[in-house]
Amino acid sequence: MNPSEPEGELSDTFQAGIEALGGVWPASAEAREEEFHLDTVVRSLGGLALHEAPFDAPPPGALSFAVLDGDGCARAADADFVSLFPDDLRTPRLKALLRRAEDGGPSVGLIEDRAGRPAAVCLAPPKDASHWPLDARLQDELKRPGRRWVLMAFVPTASPNLNEQAAAAFGLSRLQAAVAVAMLEAPTLEIAAERLGVKHGTAKDALRDAMRKIGVARTPALVRSLTDLICNRPGDDDVATLAAALSVTPGEARVAQLASGGITAAEAAQTLGVGRETVKAHLKSTFSKVGVGRVKDLGRISVELAALGRMARASELASSAGDGEGRLRIVPREDGRRVAFLDYGPAGARPLLFCHALSSGRTLPPRLRTTLREAGFRPIIPQRPGYGLTDPDRGDYLAAAGDDMAAVLDALNVHEADVFARDIATAAALAFTERFPDRVGRVLLLNPEGPPSSGRPRYAITAAASLLRRHPEVTSVFFELLRRQLRTARLAVLVRQSFEGGAPSDIAALEYAQGLAWIVADIQALTARSARGVVRERLAYSAGWRPPAAVGGRSWTVAHCVELGGGDRRSWWSHFPDVRFVNVEEGGLLLQLSHPEILTRLLADTDRSQSQEASASPRGEKTITRSPLRR
Repeated sequence: MNPSEPEGELSDTFQAGIEALGGVWPASAEAREEEFHLDTVVRSLGGLALHEAPFDAPPPGALSFAVLDGDGCARAADADFVSLFPDDLRTPRLKALLRRAEDGGPSVGLIEDRAGRPAAVCLAPPKDASHWPLDARLQDELKRPGRRWVLMAFVPTASPNLNEQAAAAFGLSRLQAAVAVAMLEAPTLEIAAERLGVKHGTAKDALRDAMRKIGVARTPALVRSLTDLICNRPGDDDVATLAAALSVTPGEARVAQLASGGITAAEAAQTLGVGRETVKAHLKSTFSKVGVGRVKDLGRISVELAALGRMARASELASSAGDGEGRLRIVPREDGRRVAFLDYGPAGARPLLFCHALSSGRTLPPRLRTTLREAGFRPIIPQRPGYGLTDPDRGDYLAAAGDDMAAVLDALNVHEADVFARDIATAAALAFTERFPDRVGRVLLLNPEGPPSSGRPRYAITAAASLLRRHPEVTSVFFELLRRQLRTARLAVLVRQSFEGGAPSDIAALEYAQGLAWIVADIQALTARSARGVVRERLAYSAGWRPPAAVGGRSWTVAHCVELGGGDRRSWWSHFPDVRFVNVEEGGLLLQLSHPEILTRLLADTDRSQSQEASASPRGEKTITRSPLRR
């Protein structure tokens, strides 16, 4: 759907959204004279909302639920809750939660489990817990007469597959993962070793190696990394929220926040500008109030409470954990950042760095996954800086993106890989080919985004991108507003609307092989933590990005889907090594869904003549045809 022509000033709704998020709208006459009305684009995408974006639901077993009456007595609970918590919940801590919840909205805090250990919980009235995944029995209990409350408990260590998840994500051995996970609850390494039935020295070596692979130096940071993994993203350690949840002072909460990141008391004192003894006093007081005795336990609880607070404020607990085929890996960088990627294997196949687009491509659609593997590829999908579980860059987005791709190959002991990039991923992929030319094999750019050009974009979201290039000052606010539209049902409507009037194959692809559900899940996962990745990438283009003069790679293919329209842009890429240009007659932005065989054939590039599949155009280009859309 193309945005309508501008009519007057910005809508009051969009202006209010900008102001609520701290943005400043460019009110110059020049801006008004241009076709720059992002409120029109937002309206074409379905409106505006300022609620929190969905939260990736933790794995089964990590969350449990109970329904309480007005006195705090449990009237119904699921099996996980019953196994973890005592029958009588009416403790001073629960009463404090009830008082805070009475004052308005969900209340996050601690209650004791059956073993007397503090556990993170959230208490909310039914209206604020409407998006929580309650079973039918609990839903029926909420309908009974009388005041009711819903209690959500977050106990990450109750997740049954935590060992396997940690081993896969960080490349740990079974013993290393078992020791690392045991440290979540065991007071000491000696006790963890005893519980696992291994010698102390063996456990010590395993813990050391696990911390090296995870990229942390102290046990609290290890605990935080594991908890982050279960949450699919870190929580926001808001000091005020943390102080209320732990029933501590703001100063004590600030120390707890820093301690949860794994820094020492001396480093915390320097950061806060206070004496080391003050930090120690705050820690001692917090230990007493919370009911723990070690920094790592305080850190774990702080992270769990922060994550639970985000779950409570989210518009939905959405499940977008992946397709179960790609192996999630998280590797540490030397600068302290973490890079996430999916490895689809097999290990002996040809490595292919598959660069996701602005909001989709985090996982591979089933048909594309099959065709790539059959063609001998090992698809590897790095999440670029600020997307998904990869940490944001620290000043130079494109340099970080290129270096991250090299770090992914290093983690897999791979020297060279082919590269695929489409749309907005072009600049990041080219940063890798420029910075590491000897590690690049064949390269395919599909509908690559280049320097600004004339022409009216065919899609509402690409129209917004074009406009944002001219006005980068509102980029951050705009994408944060869109990110908050990501509730599953709402997002599905926005995706459909954004493709209206576009390429016929794109519209059809949304109906085939659960294409719409795949796109929605990918968008939610890639932007779950923030809109930072999208914003930083867009700003890289707005800053005047141009394709690098020198890149690596043995051969390059630049493909353009004819259904998308657009002019001749070969001059942007004509200086690349052994480059060819291909027109794809069938397919648009969603070629990976609609025509995976064409995409795979372009990547395989086994025979550049391919006379039966590609015919020369009058301009010396090639045109790919004959690949019908199949269910």
